Amino acid sequence: MAIPYIPETRNYWLVRTKGGRFYDEFRRRGEIGLNWNEITPRDINNRSEIDIKRLISKHYPESRNKSRIANQLRIFEKQIKENDIVVITGPASHKFSIGRVLSNESAEISRDLDLAEEDRKYCPYTKRKKVQWLKELKKWDVELPMFKLLQHAQHTISDANKYRDNIESMIHDFYLRENYAQINIRVKREGSIPPKEFFTVGNDLLLLVEQFSSYTDYKYDTEITSTEININSPGKMKFAGKVLGVTVLGLILVSLTGGQFDVNLPDIVGGSISIEMNSLIGEVDDFLDSRSDRKQSEVILNKYIHELDIESPEELKQLLDKESKESE
Repeated sequence: MAIPYIPETRNYWLVRTKGGRFYDEFRRRGEIGLNWNEITPRDINNRSEIDIKRLISKHYPESRNKSRIANQLRIFEKQIKENDIVVITGPASHKFSIGRVLSNESAEISRDLDLAEEDRKYCPYTKRKKVQWLKELKKWDVELPMFKLLQHAQHTISDANKYRDNIESMIHDFYLRENYAQINIRVKREGSIPPKEFFTVGNDLLLLVEQFSSYTDYKYDTEITSTEININSPGKMKFAGKVLGVTVLGLILVSLTGGQFDVNLPDIVGGSISIEMNSLIGEVDDFLDSRSDRKQSEVILNKYIHELDIESPEELKQLLDKESKESE
């Protein structure tokens, strides 16, 4: 399993499902869909915007905002691309699903419109795009920015690029994007969480990253630029910043939760990123070994990590486990 690398060209979209009416069908069929069946994908690709508005006026004379409809048709057919991420919402937006678009072009499918009149959950839309659903979540489990998107986006299709890191953090606990990385540290302990333990873990992990930066002779930029805390129980701590700083924090956490670094990892290359992971892992391992005279603070940190039932990011654990087995 490779550490997820998110291309800058990826776009994010919220696609409504008629108040959640078509949510189950979209999930079951692995699709998203758009209405205005009389306007075909061929029309959208081959006709001018003026001609498309004329078609809308012809087939849907009751529609008041022809420009908005034309824009929605254009986004669905031309802007939602393969590998983009879409979010669809269930009834009252109480649950939602995140998926990856599998095709650039939409396909037309046949629909029984009489059945659609009889069954409110039967979606009559003929324009569809294939989607691989990655995760289903409840609205109450998300961060405030994502909550606002789910509640307030009104159009059938809405640009969700502003929320891309909120969305990616619900798919991956650790990922890279250009010279940016983000890591979620999940606190699985239920019930009340002692504040001293919770905040000590975050503070001491950041302190170890700073100390590593001073320890190493390599010119690693280990800056952590932002942190967020979800105080639900269970909850999570989120750290974001330069790739190397966040990666070092993740490797230190894996070590403190019982992981091993004696593995042979390939370089990670993506876009402008090129990280010599073997060298970095060795440096972090040596750094932790060098702290023998300061082990007491590490013992306390490790104790708090286990008391809070903290999990290392799944992406790092699986990658390290895979490579460790291959090196045996």
